[in-house]
Amino acid sequence: MPVRSIIVDTSALYALVDADDAHHREAVSYLKRAGRDASLVLADTTLMEALTRIGRRLGRRTAARTLRSILQSQRFRVIRLTDQDYEETWRIFEQYADKDWSPFDCACLAVARSRKIQEAFAFDAPFEQMASAGLLRVPSRA
Repeated sequence: MPVRSIIVDTSALYALVDADDAHHREAVSYLKRAGRDASLVLADTTLMEALTRIGRRLGRRTAARTLRSILQSQRFRVIRLTDQDYEETWRIFEQYADKDWSPFDCACLAVARSRKIQEAFAFDAPFEQMASAGLLRVPSRA
């Protein structure tokens, strides 16, 4: 069975780690439903943003454990942004200046586009808006 790649946003990664997060149960449930055939792609910029948030809110030890888990996981794949990814990130940032998309959000979209990934595991509003740019947020809102 072919592997399905899904780009991961900070909001989803944080929800997986923090049991008190409003989306924790939904995030864990989604991963179970996605199954082992889902490859979770993390842009290095997203990983840095997520670890910063985890460290500030849950402590640096939790952030370090999270990093170790991700790096040892068979499901997560950390992608370093290429020069082309950075160029596309800034092009997207300028093109969608009317949206409240952070540079990190734009980097996710750039990485997804360059690697032909069509789904984003996210809970933030910008990813709802990215459907028109070719990236579908999962889990979808019913």
